[in-house]
Amino acid sequence: MSTDYEMALAYIHGRPRIKKETTQRRINELLQRLGHPERQIKTVHVVGTNGKGSVVAYLQQLLMESGLLVGAFISPFIVRFNERIQINQVPIPDQKLVQLVQRVRPVMAELDAEDPELGPSEFELITALMYLYFHEQGVQIALVEAGIGGRSDSTNVADQALMTIITTIGMDHMAILGDTLTKIATDKAGMIREDRPTVTGPLPNEANQIVQQVATNRHSKLLQLRHQFDYQRLNAQCFSFQDQFGNIDRVTTKMIGDFEMEDAAVAIAAFRALAQQTALMPVTQTKTVIQSAIPKTQWAGRLEVVRDRPRTLIDGAHNVPAVRRLLETLDQFPERQFNVVLAVLADKQYQEMVALLRSDPRINLYLTEFAGTGQRGSADFSTPMFADLDYIADWKTAITVAQRRTSQKDLTLITGSLLFIATVRAWFFANDKN
Repeated sequence: MSTDYEMALAYIHGRPRIKKETTQRRINELLQRLGHPERQIKTVHVVGTNGKGSVVAYLQQLLMESGLLVGAFISPFIVRFNERIQINQVPIPDQKLVQLVQRVRPVMAELDAEDPELGPSEFELITALMYLYFHEQGVQIALVEAGIGGRSDSTNVADQALMTIITTIGMDHMAILGDTLTKIATDKAGMIREDRPTVTGPLPNEANQIVQQVATNRHSKLLQLRHQFDYQRLNAQCFSFQDQFGNIDRVTTKMIGDFEMEDAAVAIAAFRALAQQTALMPVTQTKTVIQSAIPKTQWAGRLEVVRDRPRTLIDGAHNVPAVRRLLETLDQFPERQFNVVLAVLADKQYQEMVALLRSDPRINLYLTEFAGTGQRGSADFSTPMFADLDYIADWKTAITVAQRRTSQKDLTLITGSLLFIATVRAWFFANDKN
């Protein structure tokens, strides 16, 4: 017999994943009938191709360390669905999720009956559940990670936005957002709010021009990495930070790599701007919070060590820009060889991802598959195109083979789609318990 929680999850996942009309009409109608909880929530919106999860993790820790009750809306989850809606790093309790689904379900039925196209999608339903929960629990600031776009995203609603963060802009979700950087940047810049600051990570010139133009048109103060703020790498897990408020000499991070420092720098810049904007604390006091909070921040699935012998890491490099970032991070380990296990969803640019990985002479690549989700299947690596590479259909076997071939000084790295990484991570931790 299914539990109430399992039935609630089945209902959520049973909603359509994508609707033809890419506007906020459905989510706004749903929120209106729920009493507009979003209008009571102060939010920081986080959009971008990669880096959203890390930036949210760093900023959440910084705001919690400042004494605030902080909501975070993230995707995808790594272990359990409830992680997608959390307060002070605690996922929404099962019973609370059940109660909220029971509350929203009759409203959804009304909308479905009135107009099939007005019936909200899965992500729109989850977004509404998030706003209801955060309002009910008295969250002081919510960090809201966009789903795919910006202008067209379900989170782009009339909440009390304090700031927009744009982490990176690259080629991903082209079928929905467009097939050029200009089109993708135009959509993501749609999240920039009137008279509210915008913080960005490194953006390609083509995308940056769009962001700057939209920010100017909307009177949004722009804070950009390498311009209004910056960082310098001191070693693999330590950097210094500079902005208009002064320097912070040494900031350490648990997570490895220049891109983690980049994401941390974006979060620090956002935090300092929020401190000034909301009178949270004098900006001069933020240094102590930053040096305490950043080293505590963890982000599951980002170059995370899941086994020591042999040294085995997982990393959710789920698209082409993320693979490029991963390869640049691996350059910080020049003496090592890497046995890399890859599984990717079929709707990604998996051929280019494979080409990038196989171009690195230090990488021995193992291609595999996983179950995927709903209509999104795993890329088929059994085709002649990949005949010269190691293909092992069963991902558990692929990982075992890669680990057996990894020497003590080298690394096994499991990467690809975030859904795959979540599955692998759960498998490792289950084996540890057994």
